[in-house]
Amino acid sequence: CRSIEKGSSGFSCRVVRSESDVDALTNVESGTFDLALVDSQLLYESATRKGPFSFMDIAYDRLRVIVPLYDIPLILIVRGDSGVLTSSQVKGKKINVGPKRSPTNRIFTHLMEYYHWSGRDFASMSELGPGMSQDRIALNQGGVQALVYRGVHPNPDLDMFLSNSRARIVGFSGSEVEKMGKDNPALTTQYLNPEMYSSLSQLVSTIGSSMVLTASEDLDPETAQAIIKALAENIDIIRRMHPSLASFELVAEREWFEAVKTHQTIYDWLTR
Repeated sequence: CRSIEKGSSGFSCRVVRSESDVDALTNVESGTFDLALVDSQLLYESATRKGPFSFMDIAYDRLRVIVPLYDIPLILIVRGDSGVLTSSQVKGKKINVGPKRSPTNRIFTHLMEYYHWSGRDFASMSELGPGMSQDRIALNQGGVQALVYRGVHPNPDLDMFLSNSRARIVGFSGSEVEKMGKDNPALTTQYLNPEMYSSLSQLVSTIGSSMVLTASEDLDPETAQAIIKALAENIDIIRRMHPSLASFELVAEREWFEAVKTHQTIYDWLTR
């Protein structure tokens, strides 16, 4: 928002919290919100009527991409005594998969299909959230042996937790994960570098989604152009805001994730 306001004359940007990611998309589709920052997998599912959109009457066919901003890897955080060194070894363990209907829970539940896992394949499956550190407390106390975790990196709080608890990061990898990536254009292979965390000794490969700045096709050309100009003029500042934004760039793609078009004004400006 600061970058948009700084680079745009006469425009203001205010952050509004929505009840859920689906609620944010619905508000953009209806024009209640001008913009929303949404998960790429959810955006893909809304356009293809999959996942939570399978049985919804609303057609999310006016959603348009402004620009993808940053990646959000999906990883496992496992206890040091869990014996889990690869993602396939989490089978049979006590696992926390995040709150029901959260992006963490949805993506992992989808990944379970590729492993041919069900809830019965785990000693227990809990749905604790990060609020009040419920999930990390459960890992520390042995209530769970592994957490499915989704977030930006590096994260100083996570680094401290890993060091104090002697937990470790395990990426999702293997033929099952590769197939999931091929079947889901909104998911990509992502990496955590050893420089991100003191407990990491080697590169971790995993799968993840991205956060995408999204609008309706009805967003007027003047506003859309002001937004893309502000992002372009402040690109160096944006890249310094957080390491997860270090590789941020403006790419001219007609369509993203094989399902969602770029806003026409944005595409015209980027290819001018």
